[in-house]
Amino acid sequence: MTNSPTESRVLQYSPRPIESYTWKVGDTNLGPAYLRFIAGTPESWNLAFISHDYAKQAVHPDGQFGVHVLNTVRFVLRHGLVDTIGNVPADMKVEGLLRRAPGIFVESLLSNNDYRATPLYRAYGEGWVQTIRQRVAECSPHPGTDLLNSIDVMPDDFTGAKELLARF
Repeated sequence: MTNSPTESRVLQYSPRPIESYTWKVGDTNLGPAYLRFIAGTPESWNLAFISHDYAKQAVHPDGQFGVHVLNTVRFVLRHGLVDTIGNVPADMKVEGLLRRAPGIFVESLLSNNDYRATPLYRAYGEGWVQTIRQRVAECSPHPGTDLLNSIDVMPDDFTGAKELLARF
């Protein structure tokens, strides 16, 4: 994954780095870090992590899963199309939702009627919806903490908070 300033602000859903979900089978490494459609952006990794349990299974059983993840990240809400060129701003796509806390992502996505047209929904249906709802509790920073899952933006600088606390 790259470390552009925008990407560093994306809340990581997995409690561990993507590389830690690697399984070694003989001389071969398997896992999401080795799949370019999943490891390409933090948003893709967030969607893959919330859609599949990599701690139990290094690779999704459907060989097209990574393609479905990539195309769902690029899915333009309210238009029902996949932005394959990259001309549509992230906040108009599922990509923008994946920059939010996991619980907010799931609820925001499912409150949009177009979620049924996303590639992941078309491939896996209501089973995928059940999976992402259940896996919110597995997401970082602290699994199962509703308050932290409701935080939409994490500050880069806590100076103001320290100054405020110093007054008391």
